[in-house]
Amino acid sequence: GSIISIFGLFFHHIIGLDGAWSESISRYLILLIGFLAIRSFLKSPLTKIGLALLFFIPPNYYIGFTKYSWGIMYSFVALSIWFGHQYKSKNSKKTLFLIAAFISAFIAIWSMDQAIVALCFYLLYLILQSYQTKKSITNVLRQREVGFIIFGSILILGGIYFLKINAFIDANYTYSGGKFNNLSQITECLNVVYKSVEAELFLKLNYKISSVYYWALFISFPITLIVSIKSKNKEVFFLLFLCFTLFFIVISSEWVLKNDVSRRYFSGVHFSYLLSVIFLLDKKIINKAIYG
Repeated sequence: GSIISIFGLFFHHIIGLDGAWSESISRYLILLIGFLAIRSFLKSPLTKIGLALLFFIPPNYYIGFTKYSWGIMYSFVALSIWFGHQYKSKNSKKTLFLIAAFISAFIAIWSMDQAIVALCFYLLYLILQSYQTKKSITNVLRQREVGFIIFGSILILGGIYFLKINAFIDANYTYSGGKFNNLSQITECLNVVYKSVEAELFLKLNYKISSVYYWALFISFPITLIVSIKSKNKEVFFLLFLCFTLFFIVISSEWVLKNDVSRRYFSGVHFSYLLSVIFLLDKKIINKAIYG
């Protein structure tokens, strides 16, 4: 989480802005870069507008995406994927793009541990794509890029581990994020989530606009899942799988339970799901524009 403070040092010490302005500018510059990285994979102007709203004006319950580290994490994950894509598509400066992808991945994990999950999903996606071309797992593993990825991943995780064990910890710091819930605690978390969603869907909180939004999410989820499977859209399917995985990670965290299963902890789940919807709509809109 300290990555914003580090970037803010430039605006604070070099330009002379105060701490609040320095951190705010750093945060939104990173979000803008992440938005532009994802935007480059979209074709339709409508889905690009939807992505901008999701990035910069998320629903009130999920404002944690911009307020906390989720947006920063996803921005650097997106930047790492963008550099990786440039590595694959360019004939020159390939080494620079690969190094930039690893650096972006390192910063993503530094900002939030959940980045490991998102990056692993991306690597799995690349391996499956390569397998479809090579038709053999042996041929996939023989590729030079696989060696680079393995070596880079070891360096990244080793560097993060080194930073964590050498980090300064205040004597009054009580956070214990490494503990996982047992089965009864997971059930308790699920019960809190269920009651929260039920309250939204059936207007028990008297927030009509919020209720409409939750109904839209509730109805669109099975539709998105079915359409992605039928259309064999691997990108959307992986994003939905990531959404499921992040949800399980959140409800398995003892820290989340201690904090009353606050909705802000599901900001990454919310973003992953709506990103899958945006990519699915983008594909459908472009196909309709081309083929009618």
